[in-house]
Order: sequence, then structure tokens, then C-alpha cells
Amino acid sequence: MYASLPFWFALAIPGYVIIRLFCKDELESGLLGTFGLSYVAVLGVLTPVSLVCYWFELPVGVFSAACVLLVLASLFEITRRKWWFDLAKLGVAALSIELLIILVDAIMGARTGGFLGGDSRVHLARVRFLLDHGFCNYDPYVGAPSFFPTYHTNILHALYAACSQITSVHYIDAWYASLGWGKVMIASGAYYMAWCVFGNRWAAWAAAVCVVATYAPIPFVIYPNKLAPLWLVPCMIGVAVRLLDRHLGWQGVALLGIGSLLLGQAHGLYAGFAAVLFLPLLAGAALWHLLRDRRHWIKPSVAALAVTIGVAFPMTSRAHSRPKEPRASTQQVTVESQSSDFIRFENGWKMVNLNPQGQWWRKIIQLGAIGIALLTCRRKQVAFVVAIEVVAIAILYAPPLCTMAIHYLGAEWVVSRLGFAISVSTLILLPGAVTLLLANRFKNRWAQSLISVVLFVAAAFHGATSDYYSWKNYGIAIKAKVNKQKQSLNYFHQIQPFLTKHIPEGSAVLAEADYGMWLVLLHDCYIVAAKSSQNGVNDLTERRADLAVLLAPGTPWIDRLNLLNKYGVSYQASSATSRPQPWVEDHRLDSWQTTGLTISRLKLD
Repeated sequence: MYASLPFWFALAIPGYVIIRLFCKDELESGLLGTFGLSYVAVLGVLTPVSLVCYWFELPVGVFSAACVLLVLASLFEITRRKWWFDLAKLGVAALSIELLIILVDAIMGARTGGFLGGDSRVHLARVRFLLDHGFCNYDPYVGAPSFFPTYHTNILHALYAACSQITSVHYIDAWYASLGWGKVMIASGAYYMAWCVFGNRWAAWAAAVCVVATYAPIPFVIYPNKLAPLWLVPCMIGVAVRLLDRHLGWQGVALLGIGSLLLGQAHGLYAGFAAVLFLPLLAGAALWHLLRDRRHWIKPSVAALAVTIGVAFPMTSRAHSRPKEPRASTQQVTVESQSSDFIRFENGWKMVNLNPQGQWWRKIIQLGAIGIALLTCRRKQVAFVVAIEVVAIAILYAPPLCTMAIHYLGAEWVVSRLGFAISVSTLILLPGAVTLLLANRFKNRWAQSLISVVLFVAAAFHGATSDYYSWKNYGIAIKAKVNKQKQSLNYFHQIQPFLTKHIPEGSAVLAEADYGMWLVLLHDCYIVAAKSSQNGVNDLTERRADLAVLLAPGTPWIDRLNLLNKYGVSYQASSATSRPQPWVEDHRLDSWQTTGLTISRLKLD
């Protein structure tokens, strides 16, 4: 499975070439910063290919060929321009204890494996669907063509499909092994942002290891909703700082536009968040220059427009999503318990709880990070980041704005995700500011690395918000010969051939909504309704009601038969916890069983 890893790191090579040709000054950030920004560049080049593939529903091989050609062309260009020595120098200059920490965690991540539960079922089902049916935006769970607005036109799903096809590694194995790559990605985003803000490589390394310490135990940082805020948005913040600091010209505007496009293709929600967070800063900078000296206002003005490009993707999702079902009215309460994430007021306004789960001290740390960062000699650059944080703070903690955001986005949990702008900035500003303040006193690189290790340990304690995803459990997973993720992986490989053998491709299978998602992840089949991620299926309410009737033991056979024919169901699947019902035994032509799974071919007459 680890044969898939070279694919991910090879994609950084054409990114390096692009950065060197058009943004050479950014190479001063060092190896890790260049790595993070290189991915923005290379995915920007692959974006038109991906969009064309989705639009014309082309085979995955077209996108795979583009990836291979891009890497080969970049290798040729590096050889032609004799850049190999410079690339090697970039690597040698990065050798440090901080890099060792990042690489060790990446190796351990590849060993423990990417998460194979929860939302990974949706991502892997989409990757499997792309491999089986080519590029398209259809819902993978139902046979009738339905738009899949949750992750439509997703470039990360396309990359996983291409990775599997190019390396001949099973798509689930490629997902499992890619956790190590994902950890390097989020470290690179923090590194680049810290370098742009503080202009110091030690500060950048310290920020990177603190992000690693915080997220090391979490096995799903490869989710689009983690890569978007932890890698891509920090890179965009760094670019914005460099643009406003006049170190980047129109290249910075282009990178912000590409970043917005990539956010839309990875996770549309964060494309909307980025537009909201960046617009006040960029528009304010443009207005400042326009009123002050009538110079340098055009670039921030165009950049303000550029960061809104990706909003087209969530708007498309919203347009193709089915209307929300009306909710039953509930009695409002004045104040919720301290364990709640939101506080509700008598007038209907809401705001994020300032003391969630009694962890008010985290808010103090966040404010302290801003204060300490503003004490450094880079206070102007820090102010740019704080301007972005202030927007997030206003939306989360100003009741009228928070209530408006909840009403527009439709759920409290969606709005709460905007908190990433504060938490990620804290993780980067605090260690970056501390190291910058200490830089004149500790000029020896070994002493600096020792301080970075201390900050790493402190960040590990600060990030321990979950008992389950803790460093203790992470250590257990590392030591285990077969951890939970590996058990799931082995089981998938065990039952996938069983499904392929007994269920013809394209068949409709009767299964519980939750269990059916596992089946679609593994095999080219369809179910009546999934438990989640089907907000593009217009008749979902009817499907879920019919599924309940189909699964009810007392449903008359004639009614059950009509529904089975309605959805073209010819097979039934039961897990170990839900044995086949008596009606299945009375109306089946054949039955097959393996560990934890029973498949029945139904007699529909």
C-alpha cells in the first residue's frame, strides 16, 4: 500500500517548478514552506483538467495522465535548467530536529493509517464511484442519477482515484497510507503562514511542530474539512500577508484566486468562510491606499474579488440541494448549560459559548497569543492576521451576527466551524511570536531546536481536548501490531471479493441506511437510502420512509414486494448485528454468508 506514497510527494515537484518560475522569492521560506505552496500551484494547474473531466464525464485515466505528464515535464525542466543542486540545497538547509519531529509523525501516521469510519465512508464511496464510472457528480448511493452537492467536483477525490490508478494500489489502501502525507501538508501550511508573518524560519518551524503536536493523534486530517482549514487557508493567509506587505505582486493575487478555487473544490463551506474572512482585510487595504496615496490599491481590490471565486462551488451545492424538511417547533430556553457549544437568549439570538466544557482558559490563551504577537517587530504583519481573526470573533460572539449566520447556513455546527480561524491562528501566532522574541538571545540553532521541542510538548498538552484522540491512545495505536484502522482495512479486503462474487455490479441492495454506506464504499451497488450525505436526492424523504417500511418485520409481503420492485432491489444484506428477518428466508432464491455479513438473492414474485 505504501507504493502510493511517492505519488503524493511527486506532485510537489511540478509545484516547485511553478513557484521557482513565477514566485522565486517564496523559495526563501525553505523546504517545508515551498512544499505547502507548491501544492497550491500544482493543483491550480490541475484544476482546469479536473473541471473539464467532471464537466464532460471523462474517465479517470485522463486526469491520471495529466498528473503523470505534469510530473515528467517538471523533471525534464529541472534537469534542463540544472536545478537539482538547488533543490538538494533546499533539502539540506531544512535538516533539523523540527523536521525530524514532522517526519517521524508522518511515518507513524502512515503506520497507524487514515481513518476508515465516519465520513471516510462518503469520501471512499466517491473515490470508488469515480474509478468505476469515471468523473461525474452523481450520488453514489442511489441508482437514479442525482446530483451530489456535498462534495461535487472534488479535486481531492480525483487525486485519490488517480493515485490508485497510477500506482495500482487499492483505493482504500491509498487512503489508509496517505495519512503521513496529510500530516506533512498541515505542517507545511502552518510553516508557510508563520514564515510570511514573522519572516523567520525558526518561528516557522516552531509553528509547524506545534500544529503537528496538536493534530498528531487525529487520524482524519486527510479529510477535506481538515486539509482545507489546516493547510490551504494558512497558505492563503501567508500569501495575503506577503501581498499586502508588497513582497508579492500579481502572483499573490493569482495564488489567492487559485486558493479560493481549490477550497471550493475541496470543501465548499471553507470557500465561503475564506471569502468572508479575507474580504474585509483586502477591501480595507484597497480603500486605505485609495484614500491615502491613490497607489497600490488595484492589487488588493482584485485580490478581494479573487478570494470570492470559489464561492461558486458552495452556491452550486446550495442550488442543487433539496429543500430542508420543516422542523418541529421547540420551546426556547434562556441559557443552556455550560457544556453546550451555543448560548441562546430570550429574544432568539444566539452566540458561541465563551466557556465550553469549562475550558475558558483556552480563550485566554487565544487572546494572549494575539497580545504577544503584537509585541514583536512584525506587528504590522500580525495585524493582518488579527484582522482576519476579528471577523471570525465578531460572527461567533456577536449575537446578532451569529444568529444571522446560523439562519443562513442552517445549523449551529456549521457556524461553529468558523472557529478554525481563531484556533489555527493561535497555534501559529503564539509559538511564532515566542521564538521571534527569543531569537536575539538564542542564536544557536541547537538551542532554538530545544526550545521548539518544549513548545511541541506544550502544544501537545494544549491540544488534548479529546480523551479518545489523545496522545496516550495514539501511542497505543502506534505500538499495536494490528490497530483499529488496520483491523477495518483487513476486514474490507476480506469481504470486498465476497461482495463482488455474489452481487452483480449495478445491483440495488436492501440494507439499513447506515450499513448500506459500507456496502457502497466497497462495491458498485446501490441502496434505497443512506444515513447521511444525500442532500441532492429530491425524493430522499420518500426513500427513507419506504426503507423503514421495507425493514419493518410486520410489513405485508405485497406492500414489501411493491417497494422492492419500485427501487429495483434484488438483493438483501445483513450485518452480524442485524440477522436476516423471517420474510427474507421465505422469499429468497439463494443465500451466502461470511464473517459479519449475509447476502440473500430475493425471489420477487
